[in-house]
Amino acid sequence: MSAAPPYNQGSSNLPPSYPPQGFKPVVYPNLYSGNVEVSEPSAPPPPPGYFQQSQAQPAQPQMLIVGVAILGPTTTRMTCGSCHTEIQTSTNKKPSIVAFLSAGIMCVLGLICCIIPFFVDSCKDTEHTCPNCGAYLGTHRAF
Repeated sequence: MSAAPPYNQGSSNLPPSYPPQGFKPVVYPNLYSGNVEVSEPSAPPPPPGYFQQSQAQPAQPQMLIVGVAILGPTTTRMTCGSCHTEIQTSTNKKPSIVAFLSAGIMCVLGLICCIIPFFVDSCKDTEHTCPNCGAYLGTHRAF
């Protein structure tokens, strides 16, 4: 193997120092948080008023008070969170896990009436939707 070339201190092949000559830090105002320091070539200052921040105060957020509606197995009167109108919810009943478990246990026991839980309303989940915009509002779970 050949040895590494000797180090020559007077070589002009060395990388330039950082930051390069002629660069000085320039500070620009940041509208979101404090100031940010950026290194770039020196340039004439911006025209007056170019980076001035507006004196307008930010608008205060408005408070919206939302009541929680208790969803049950029947339709409920509430305000829709999507279209913000006062509505009577539309409901759709679907078999719940309770109906499937009850039917499975009845089937294992050999009972012929194992499909009855799929027709009992108390074994079904109730999905509530908005009749105006169709937004999903929540589900009332059986048991």
